[in-house]
Amino acid sequence: MGEQLGASGVPGAPSANGLPDIAAAKAIIWNVELERGLRLTRPGAPCEAILKTGPRMLWWNDEPISSVETATLYKLVDGQDKTFANAMVQRLADSFRTGNNFTRLCILKAFFLVSKSIRRRGRRDGTGLFKKERIANYQEVLKRVKSVMDSGDVVARALALRMLGCLGEIAADSLDVQRLVIEALESPHQKEVEAALFAMGCLCELSLSFAEIVLEKVVEIANAMGSSPATKLSAIRVFSKLGVSPHLAFKAHEAGESLMLRLPTTDIVSAMLTSLTMLALNSIFTIERQVELLFAYVSSDPRAAVRAVALHCLSKLASQAARSLVSRNWNFSILLSVAEDTAAAPALRVLAFNVLQKLSGHFVRVVDRSELFRLLLTVELNLLQYAGSLRRAALECLGSFGCELGFLRFLAGSDYPDADKPTLGREFTKEVSEGEQIMYNGNSISKNLSRIPQSNMNFAARVGLLLCDTLALEGSTALIDRNKVTGGEIQETKNDFDPTRLQVITRLVARLMQSCPEVLPMILDSISSLIKAATQKYVQDVRLLIGKQEAVTSMDTDSKESTEPKVSLRESESVGSGLEVELEFVLSLCHCMYAGVRGAGTTGMDSNSACIILPKLLDLTKQVSGDDSACHILRATLPPLLRIWSLSGRSSNDRKNIESYITKCIDQMSKIGEVWVAYKVASEAATNGFWSPVYTLVDELTRKVHSEGCYLWLLSLSLLATAERTVGFCNKEHLRSSDSPVPTSAVNDTEKLMDIDTGYMNSAVPEPKDQGDNFTLKFGDAAAKAIPLLRQVGSVLAAGVCSERTFEFQRWFVSIRLRMVQSVTDILQILNLVLSSHSLPNTTKPAVDMNMDCAVPAFESSGVDCAVFDNIYDRRIQSTFKSAKARASIICTQLMHLSKELDILGLSFLGLDEESLECLCEAAINCSLISFCTYAVFTVGSTSADNVRGHPTVQNLHFRLKHINGFEGLDLLQTWIGTNNESEDSLVGGCPRGAIVKVCGWAIKIISRLERGSPVLKQQSSLQDVPVEPLRFLQLLIGECSQLPFPIPKYFFCTRPRAAVELFVAQTGGEEVTELSVKQGSSLLLSICAQLTNVPVGISSRISSLFCVLSFHGVESASLVEEDLYADWKLGWHEGQASNQSLIDFSLVEKLVQRATCDDVQDAIKLEQELLFLPTLKEDTFSRKGVKGSAKKAGAFGRSFTRFIMDQKGKGFSSCNLDVASFPVGQYQLSFESVGVDTNNRPWVLIPSRIRETLKITASSTNV
Repeated sequence: MGEQLGASGVPGAPSANGLPDIAAAKAIIWNVELERGLRLTRPGAPCEAILKTGPRMLWWNDEPISSVETATLYKLVDGQDKTFANAMVQRLADSFRTGNNFTRLCILKAFFLVSKSIRRRGRRDGTGLFKKERIANYQEVLKRVKSVMDSGDVVARALALRMLGCLGEIAADSLDVQRLVIEALESPHQKEVEAALFAMGCLCELSLSFAEIVLEKVVEIANAMGSSPATKLSAIRVFSKLGVSPHLAFKAHEAGESLMLRLPTTDIVSAMLTSLTMLALNSIFTIERQVELLFAYVSSDPRAAVRAVALHCLSKLASQAARSLVSRNWNFSILLSVAEDTAAAPALRVLAFNVLQKLSGHFVRVVDRSELFRLLLTVELNLLQYAGSLRRAALECLGSFGCELGFLRFLAGSDYPDADKPTLGREFTKEVSEGEQIMYNGNSISKNLSRIPQSNMNFAARVGLLLCDTLALEGSTALIDRNKVTGGEIQETKNDFDPTRLQVITRLVARLMQSCPEVLPMILDSISSLIKAATQKYVQDVRLLIGKQEAVTSMDTDSKESTEPKVSLRESESVGSGLEVELEFVLSLCHCMYAGVRGAGTTGMDSNSACIILPKLLDLTKQVSGDDSACHILRATLPPLLRIWSLSGRSSNDRKNIESYITKCIDQMSKIGEVWVAYKVASEAATNGFWSPVYTLVDELTRKVHSEGCYLWLLSLSLLATAERTVGFCNKEHLRSSDSPVPTSAVNDTEKLMDIDTGYMNSAVPEPKDQGDNFTLKFGDAAAKAIPLLRQVGSVLAAGVCSERTFEFQRWFVSIRLRMVQSVTDILQILNLVLSSHSLPNTTKPAVDMNMDCAVPAFESSGVDCAVFDNIYDRRIQSTFKSAKARASIICTQLMHLSKELDILGLSFLGLDEESLECLCEAAINCSLISFCTYAVFTVGSTSADNVRGHPTVQNLHFRLKHINGFEGLDLLQTWIGTNNESEDSLVGGCPRGAIVKVCGWAIKIISRLERGSPVLKQQSSLQDVPVEPLRFLQLLIGECSQLPFPIPKYFFCTRPRAAVELFVAQTGGEEVTELSVKQGSSLLLSICAQLTNVPVGISSRISSLFCVLSFHGVESASLVEEDLYADWKLGWHEGQASNQSLIDFSLVEKLVQRATCDDVQDAIKLEQELLFLPTLKEDTFSRKGVKGSAKKAGAFGRSFTRFIMDQKGKGFSSCNLDVASFPVGQYQLSFESVGVDTNNRPWVLIPSRIRETLKITASSTNV
């Protein structure tokens, strides 16, 4: 009979009723199949049934004993799990007693599979199939196995002894079993003695009294003259099992050292060192003594085999020491001496480098700096003499030390080598470009490094130089002059080139750039030089190949004899194969560069460093884009260029050049038929706001596709690109108008023209064009065209939806973008209305460009007496301002709501990448900053400035900026929020940086001046009821914060539905799983199973805990409202918003995230109470709809909190008690919100994927 493992055939897959399978629920089927297989007379059928039982028992072994929740959900009888486990084990034991040796061997394999899993996981784990709590008749099981010991068959007795070892959980305390094992040591048969030693090792791990006896026995066997070498080695292996107590571990370690002194043979010493190392890994109390012992053998033992075993054992201990407390006995000098010993075997040196690499984090803190530079110098001088594996180990070791020492300054002086002093990479590049000497000179490393003073170079920079020189060495193998060598030599060079070796080196370089952003410019300079030279060489060889192919073609078509030399076709094929090596080398360098800049961006590279690197990457991209044959290289250089441009603040000066490179790359890829690669380039361009090339490609692809789904997806991208291009054109006009009157040196000249202390201009500045009015008109026209297009994007995506979860991230993000544009447009319309309702002299203009570096803009006046305008505002203008202020307050609330929705969007998709999270964070900062400044501008000019303090917009902005190191405006925000900072917004994601941070600091300074009542007009005596200049400031701020063209997250192009949670609910004591019923006035006890679905593959962490809030709502009242919302959900829109998110209760999700990330017990209890009594969004929805029914009755809403501990398969069980005593008679539906916490302690909002449980409350007998 086939395996019954659920719907998908794997353990834990959903069964027919939707519940994930567990072993206890399938135990009855497994027992029936086992019994049927054992009774079959067909040859091999019993053994087949036994071997099939092994994986099933392994699955069962990993699950805990069935609880009340699992018994309720799966309708298990009390004790059913234990009964069938006992029956299966007892039936196998009976077959072991009556079967032949082959059957016994099959049973032993099944039991050994489970026993091995128990030892790997840990003996004292709460789960386990061979525990006394599960096997009630374990004495009968042992009796059946022990009966085989009475057999005269040596093989049967050996199998029985090993079987007793596998059953150590139930056999360790049996004196009869211990006696049988000890007696078997006296057997004259080698197999029986080895089996007894195996059983002895298994039993002594669980019994302290037996372990003390075992120690004496194994020492006696090892010292016995009559013991064979194989028996002695088996006895020595038992030493690794004697860590049951610290005292016994010390005693065993001493006995092992004595045995090595008494029996110093290579086999005995090697086996004992391995056993004592395993003992130290199991019992940390002997680690220091074992480390000291191993170093003694490494330094003094002359035998290479023993030293290799000692180093291998040190490597095992180093792996554990890197995760825990490191012993003080680790000797750096001994390891370095082995690594330096040229007479030692390469394998020994590789092991020494591996140990150094694993403990690099420890050695950089305790070892003298001269010793570290000794290691560096050793690798530098002897790298070329190392073999392949030795060179790799040395480079990996040195790279680990370089990463650990990235920010540590060893020496005073310059951090980097002198730029004008040549290195091997620069010399190699020069040679390649000139076409003279290409082969590698072995003495170049030491020669060039000797020119660089050691006092002017830190450790990380020298490691970076060495790695770049190694890349140059690989380049010398990949790039050869094909004009001077034959085809055979080209093929030999191709064979010498090792892509795996190149991948190792590039990975080390990328890791060094990620850990040490300070050395990134130097490394990128070297890599860029190599890429330029390799690209030039590749282009030349491509032209050479094309010329040879044309020559061969012309010779084939020409019938006349030619006096020209003949061109070999085979030689052309050899050149073509060499081009593959060159292209692979260049692409590896480009990928290494992107990995480095991408990791450095996430580890905190500032915008200044990115601005330094950007021109170098622009120059590199310009050079590789010169020939169409290098289109793949151009495509590989675009990701690092776009990443650095994003980190540098997305400067508009370089935007045109980058956009031209992107357009050229897309055209080249489309021309050669690489449409998918062109689409990937377009997606990268869209994530950085380059919409023109995206529109061109997508519009072309839309007319070519035949699939309906692909057509709708491409059409939505085309509409989105059109909308963003429309709005982006407004920004270009704004930048053009703002840049024209202000020279490039305006930022530097500002210090001369502005008084930093007062913020006023000290001299006249040319009057610029009215930027605010121009931007308002342009943005209004663009928004009027873009908003319908953004609405169409959602409609098109919804048309291709086969499930409400399809394109969920895309629809949600587009809806947020739509509301952002609408809100900004509304604010600009309000400002335009207020500013146009009065007459303001044109002489009052902003005097400083908004792009200046966090400077406070001052406003000038041409000498007009502002007192003349004190009485020009009539009641109509004041009424307009009041209505505008009320409307602005509503928009502020909407923008703050959008910022929180962006936070939830970033937490709602498990596996969201860091770049997408950074993009969402910047968008949330924009919304929060505009909300804060809008409220402040409309508040400080008309009422008391105290209204700004403690406002939610201030708190929201403070919680988003407080994690930025060195942010200048943080103190001002802290002053404004005061002591009212208890409701911290825990949904805030990553930290923004770049241009948005500068804009925030600039805006906060202006608001601070307004809050203090300081005038922003020179010579202005007071602010009137309508603060005109603050409104102008708000116009310019919106222009800066709009971030046009708008970049979209990288995750936008991931169409995989997000992870969800499926709940299975059963009433304790109930009869139906899908229908819950309770008497009125009673409480409802539920057993719940939570199963994660659609979990992304390849994520670095898994969900370990799940926090869930369950609620019951009246069905009569909620059905109509939720039916309408569900219809809009499938369309993707509801009153201009994404209705699939309109049911999200932000306050509930925020509290749930706070509870999931809370570690304090008292705070956790307080948050759980707040979750139970927090007002719900659905109650407000019903009241707004005017729904009358049970949901409006008192006590018609119930909520409960529960927590799940998730296993490796994403499954967890829990129970909760829902108080429904005050519920009226009727039907109710279950809903829930859940937040999962992964192993990195990061929260994720997980949506429900299954809600079909209903609760029926019937009248109690007393009311009838």
